[in-house]
Amino acid sequence: FFFPLAKVMNTLKLSLLFVLAFACFAFADVYMHNPRGSNNRLNGEGQNVQNNARMCDTQNNDKGGYCWGPPLYYYVGSHLMIEWTAQHACNNPKVHCNVVIQYMCGEEVRDGTVTTTIPDNENEYNEQVSPNPLTGEDETVYVYGMHEDYQYYQDCKARHRNKGLFTADQNMNNRNAAINTRQDNNGNRRGFECNEERDYYPYWHPTPWKDIAILVDDKENCEYFQAESQNVKAKNYCSIPEHNNQYVCMENGGTWIQRSAWGIDPPACEESQWTRTNHLGNAALHNDHEGYASSYNWTIPNDIHENCVLRLRYNISTGDYEGWGFNGSDFVNASWNNDLSPVYQ
Repeated sequence: FFFPLAKVMNTLKLSLLFVLAFACFAFADVYMHNPRGSNNRLNGEGQNVQNNARMCDTQNNDKGGYCWGPPLYYYVGSHLMIEWTAQHACNNPKVHCNVVIQYMCGEEVRDGTVTTTIPDNENEYNEQVSPNPLTGEDETVYVYGMHEDYQYYQDCKARHRNKGLFTADQNMNNRNAAINTRQDNNGNRRGFECNEERDYYPYWHPTPWKDIAILVDDKENCEYFQAESQNVKAKNYCSIPEHNNQYVCMENGGTWIQRSAWGIDPPACEESQWTRTNHLGNAALHNDHEGYASSYNWTIPNDIHENCVLRLRYNISTGDYEGWGFNGSDFVNASWNNDLSPVYQ
């Protein structure tokens, strides 16, 4: 059997790099090299990415990423070494860092054939074309690339954002949807990703992503991450999409619906490899071997599908910021916002 991280992994290969539920800053500059990470590229001439909002918010250098290529197929049970370079360090006292590796599969997950961002229009997002402009083959394919689906984004736009989150001294300007976050208070759209889910991990509503591994600075946090993963924990949502918690949902006549866990093993949780700051290069040590790229060996699961995509999220904050809490609190939350914020823009 094949598990094709194809038609998607070889092209879309995400490099997402945003904050955890307790982190403060989101920096860019992480590049997946195996499988070849797209950084929002498809094809085309020129050195720069033509549309860095095509599929996801990478915030990477426009010259990064790999162009589209033929599908990549993997046998169930085989090992895939995922490799990347990250500029702003990991497992280093100058930063707090986590790397979250995830995948998703779906019938409509696809590369697309144009660099235009998929339209936020139910009558246009599934437009098709024949023959295939990328290969010239006589087949019908989708025009626009897509990871998360149309309805997922509609629900995100309608849902109220989590106002218990730490937003520091950021002025949210009364923008109250889940597409408005501390990192992106304007709610800019990249593909159909949900801004709040992208910026925070673990997320509290259902997502299409399955967790592969979490690489951490402090393994004491592993139990928390693994227990909160949708791999093993059911997530809930309201039948009225705007409501984001059970109490408000039911008070307004909605039904609080449970989405079952994926029913797979919790993600692996390991200590991340040490890298230095301002260095898009190799890690210092990995499995007793020096001078190799940061990596994780993934055993391909028995989740056979023709269309899958791999996502790598690089979540960091500066080393002087205690995201797990100040003054003995569990997490930095909304009680530290505005004038009480320990950090300022």
